[in-house]
Amino acid sequence: MSDEKKPRSEIITFETKGTVSKITVVYDSVHGVFHFPEAEPKSLFLERSYQRNSGKPKVLTSMAARSNNASFDPDKFLQNNYDYAISIDTNTKQYKGHKISICTCYHVPKRLSAYGSDIPFSHLVSYVILSPIDGVNPEQIGWSLVIENNIRPAKNPSRIAVIVDSEKDALPNYNLREKPYFAEYYLPDNTTMHYASDKDRDSLAGQMLKMCHNAANQLHNYMLVNELSMPLLQNACEYHKGYFRVRVSQYK
Repeated sequence: MSDEKKPRSEIITFETKGTVSKITVVYDSVHGVFHFPEAEPKSLFLERSYQRNSGKPKVLTSMAARSNNASFDPDKFLQNNYDYAISIDTNTKQYKGHKISICTCYHVPKRLSAYGSDIPFSHLVSYVILSPIDGVNPEQIGWSLVIENNIRPAKNPSRIAVIVDSEKDALPNYNLREKPYFAEYYLPDNTTMHYASDKDRDSLAGQMLKMCHNAANQLHNYMLVNELSMPLLQNACEYHKGYFRVRVSQYK
């Protein structure tokens, strides 16, 4: 990492299967993976942070495992626990007197295990949400559009990591299906949400979120420059006045 960055701290935490007298750590030096036999399934987390000037930690990444295997490298952590990764970010803007929220999703096109240290990603889908109501997080509306329209219909048994930058403290409840992630929607069984910040430029998760943010700005600017008219929407609900899907070629 470059010299101007504050030192990062990576911590692996987990709960044990009841009371134990020892904790075993098995290290695979070939793949850089730790295995924790006494860990309670799905209790293992990786957290990357740095110390703010105030002394409080700034969390850059918080990832949940689907096994008892982990790595201090966030990219390897994803590769060891998941088959696919997507990022979802929603930015709220003003357009022609309306509040709009632009949800953008990027994905790794092949299985994470197919790549080495350089993992590519590309645009999957964007949605424009018209007039999300006050008191509802537009990020969660965006999650529902991507998950219900682009993930759940595939009925894919593969393990999917969904990377977001909102609702960090609530994500464990969503992942355990103790709470819906939005309205009445619960996460599909094969899907796990992870928190990351686009300021974590050294990780795949941070880079994917940053690209989501940039793409949303590009789409908004394209709409402004070309003075696009909003389409007639017939999919309004109690949370917004409708949404439409945007093909990536439409704003290049």
